Amino acid sequence: MSLCRFETIHSRTLLLAASLMLLSQPGWAGRPFTTEDAGVIADGACELESFGAYVRPRHEPSERGGWSQVGCGIGFDTQLAVGAGRFKSGGGSNTVAALGGKTALRPLSDDSVGVTLAYVLEGLRSSGQHMRHAGSAAALVVSIPNGRTIVHANLGVARNHLEGKTVGTYALAVERLGERGLDVGLEVFGQGSERPWIGTGARYALRAEKLFVDFSFAVQTGDAHARKLTVGLKYAF
Repeated sequence: MSLCRFETIHSRTLLLAASLMLLSQPGWAGRPFTTEDAGVIADGACELESFGAYVRPRHEPSERGGWSQVGCGIGFDTQLAVGAGRFKSGGGSNTVAALGGKTALRPLSDDSVGVTLAYVLEGLRSSGQHMRHAGSAAALVVSIPNGRTIVHANLGVARNHLEGKTVGTYALAVERLGERGLDVGLEVFGQGSERPWIGTGARYALRAEKLFVDFSFAVQTGDAHARKLTVGLKYAF
């Protein structure tokens, strides 16, 4: 799910980046984008998803890791997902867990604007420590379809419980659905007063509506010049 997503460059950033990618929906945004979409998984349907991530700050050690999750539609225009991952930087590592969901306030269709509330709770365990409640976030998500082009906008708030800080989050993406299973898009996202990120992503259907591969690449503007690359796989059932 992408609650921005809920995406800085230290351990907590990868935590947020990962949980923002919970609950993506085939045919709409979500993986591989950070920007969340307003689509909700149908009642009884599920998605199994995993991705690897590599983040390279300008003056800090690189971070790398992987994430896996499963999400299902539970009815009432709502989906829930649970996921976990492990990320390494320098000589340390963090284990991340998250529980997230989306509830449609106005269901998204091929020709109708969708409005959804997205939310997530996050846990973090560093080496030698117990799992702690690390963060929580919520965002209002709007998706506007126009033929095979869809605009997604997110506006929300994220709370870092470890640092006692609350920041606003935002994301905007334009996605183009291909006629031969290849979807591409561009996005801008960020949080608080930090410099925004600019990213691109692509998703290819190996099996229509069932099996997808994807990748994303994003660069943080300003002096940070951080870069983030992800490669993922999704199976819908």
